[in-house]
Amino acid sequence: LFRSKINNVSVENYDSNTINGSQLAQTYGVMDYPAVVIVSEDGSVRGFWQGNLPSDGEVSQAIGYI
Repeated sequence: LFRSKINNVSVENYDSNTINGSQLAQTYGVMDYPAVVIVSEDGSVRGFWQGNLPSDGEVSQAIGYI
């Protein structure tokens, strides 16, 4: 697990080869890698990409204020 804070947004990076990462991938339905899942503080998914990384604009739109 890697954690950091960028522009007041918490970023967590999980390895799908770990128990925690595998459980999260299953929870969010990740079937392909790389995958990016943006989750709000209440647990709702704000953005989801798999197979290709999202553009900066797509991430900004999903987060709403970067």
